[in-house]
Amino acid sequence: MRYNFMNVFMNDQKLDIKLDGEKNIGEVYKSMSEWVAQAQKYILNTQIDKKELSQKEFKNIKIEDTNRVDFYVGDRIDMLLNCIEELDAYVDQVGSTLFEKESLSKDEMQHIKEGLKWCRDILNSFSSIMKTSLGDLENIIMGQAIEKHSPNSNNSMFLEQLEKKLEVFKNEHGRLEIEAFLESLRSLKTFINKLELQIRSIGAEPAELIDILKKFRENTPKLKQELIDINISFQKGNDAEALENLEKVTAKFDFCIMAIYAIDYCSQKEGESKITNLAINSRNFYDIAQELISILKNVSEALEKGDIVALGDILEYELTEKLEQLDSYLAKIISFTQEYFKETFKENDKLSSSAKLASPSLKLGA
Repeated sequence: MRYNFMNVFMNDQKLDIKLDGEKNIGEVYKSMSEWVAQAQKYILNTQIDKKELSQKEFKNIKIEDTNRVDFYVGDRIDMLLNCIEELDAYVDQVGSTLFEKESLSKDEMQHIKEGLKWCRDILNSFSSIMKTSLGDLENIIMGQAIEKHSPNSNNSMFLEQLEKKLEVFKNEHGRLEIEAFLESLRSLKTFINKLELQIRSIGAEPAELIDILKKFRENTPKLKQELIDINISFQKGNDAEALENLEKVTAKFDFCIMAIYAIDYCSQKEGESKITNLAINSRNFYDIAQELISILKNVSEALEKGDIVALGDILEYELTEKLEQLDSYLAKIISFTQEYFKETFKENDKLSSSAKLASPSLKLGA
């Protein structure tokens, strides 16, 4: 039996379609998902008569009982950002719930345990899509080594901390234990927020990413002087000014590293890293990046300890020296990227028509 179904919308645009055997919204969803997948797109959200319902409910909704279905569709980056927003909302929800709690019940602890498992599943999906281990992903995003994990570890430092503190709740689940859990939860939220920035940088055009690296190289002499000036400010006791400028400088480093890993992600073929394996004198960029990340971590530790002498040495000597080493790699990465994407753009021009959805007028088969 065939139904005329004229009220299907995709990204607020009405589709001219006819259904071919679908009897409920679940079957329509399945057909739509298969159709958009042909163009490497994903269904991000679905509304039935302007209401958001669980996918489990779709199979119970008959087509003749529905006036309108809205599908919101995006690419892989859109899907990742959609997931990260859900993850961030969950962390906020747990944090706001625990903030005023004096103790936790067994049911509440079980709900948190199940939520952490969901968080782990989401983060594992991210590491799989970005073709790197979860441990390395945290290293890249947070700019700090995970000393407990070996390279390529698929464990999460943040989730492990939360899971361990959740275990403590079995014996002690008063306000002090909740505060300790919230502290680790804030670290996870920081990671999630930085992960969102990394994903957005992956969604940027290659030309934009190359431009970020070029500007970073052009500003290298200025950055060196800024590091020296920050050290002088600390020595003079102008801590507020020094901290503000230090935050701006470290943000530039983070932005540069994120742009490089975004380029690397875009240039990967068959799981092989193209950018981070570029080497100078037998040392690849990944090693230099990890050393830079470690130095930035040492900056944070020196600040926490109030060790101005150690901080000054790191800023004026270690970090400026690493800047000089980084410059040579950036030149090679920019050259490689421009050549690589020049060929990629040619291929994309040839395939652009086939990458689009065939037509808004079609039959959706079960």
